[in-house]
Amino acid sequence: MVSGIRAYDMALRLQYDEVKVGAVEPNLEKALKQFLKNSTRPQRIFCTYTAMLAIRKKLKKYTSVERVL
Repeated sequence: MVSGIRAYDMALRLQYDEVKVGAVEPNLEKALKQFLKNSTRPQRIFCTYTAMLAIRKKLKKYTSVERVL
């Protein structure tokens, strides 16, 4: 899944590299909810620094998140 304001750009870029993209969800909160709902095992989120800060804030609703300065 790719998400964020440039989700469609990233999906296209990954397609050029022959990386399968299962879904495109520009809304970060919706994407995170779907990611957590579909997670049956440990998984990783790859993101930019700015997106990481936003995702960490949203993850606080679901688990404890260490504070990062």
